[in-house]
Amino acid sequence: MNNVIEKYHCRDISSKKITKDKWFIGSALQSVNYTDLSSGYYYYNQPTIWTRMLSVDPVNPYWEVHNETENFLLIDRSNAEIVYFLQSVLATYVQEKLGECIKLYSFGKGSLGFLDANIQEIELEVPFHINKQRVGNYRKIFALVGDRFYPAIDCAEFQINKRGYFEININLSYLEMLCDQLDCIFCGKRYLEIVDSFGIGSEQLISDQRVIRLISLVETVKFIEKYQITVASNYLGHTVKKIYKLLAIQMFLLKIDIDMLKNV
Repeated sequence: MNNVIEKYHCRDISSKKITKDKWFIGSALQSVNYTDLSSGYYYYNQPTIWTRMLSVDPVNPYWEVHNETENFLLIDRSNAEIVYFLQSVLATYVQEKLGECIKLYSFGKGSLGFLDANIQEIELEVPFHINKQRVGNYRKIFALVGDRFYPAIDCAEFQINKRGYFEININLSYLEMLCDQLDCIFCGKRYLEIVDSFGIGSEQLISDQRVIRLISLVETVKFIEKYQITVASNYLGHTVKKIYKLLAIQMFLLKIDIDMLKNV
């Protein structure tokens, strides 16, 4: 990561905040006042609370409410510069760690064109919206290791006020799952203490929706508590209340004593 930042002289604009105005930051791009930035390369490490996941059903092995991400934003760069930078990111974060045992696939549509001889491109239009207005397209890159696909990185290519933006989003749980070839994201280091405390097996982390919800919600509650955001009569407070309520339901369904939370 530092190699990419130094090579391209990326400016660090990490905020370390999890709220903006009265909202939780749900995507890393929300933490950045990107229209005020000058042309160039930017980096930001950004935790997010993706509250939309609370309503996603059925639950899947990627049901992560609190995300840890590393991100790059390129502003007013040429297609050639973007492709070269993207290749550097993939080499640093993925290919150097896994070597030649992986194949990369890019799903998307945009103006970049051919990325790399080692990346198979699959044209798939995935619109990217800001404030309910379509401004560009997503591009998702997956890695094939053996006979299994893993998500690697997400990209968004968009234009606002005749300026070009290209964001690269790296979910660190997904990256760890890929590089260590874990069964799911909840087998990762960030969740290890919680999983061990509840005595949960790896098979449950893959197939039991109640367990997946439980682990993700407990980890989210632990993270939010660091910022002292509590139940209150505002959006943030109501969201925290919803998270606690969902957690209580999962503990009831799994017949887990509430006192076990003290050991996490």
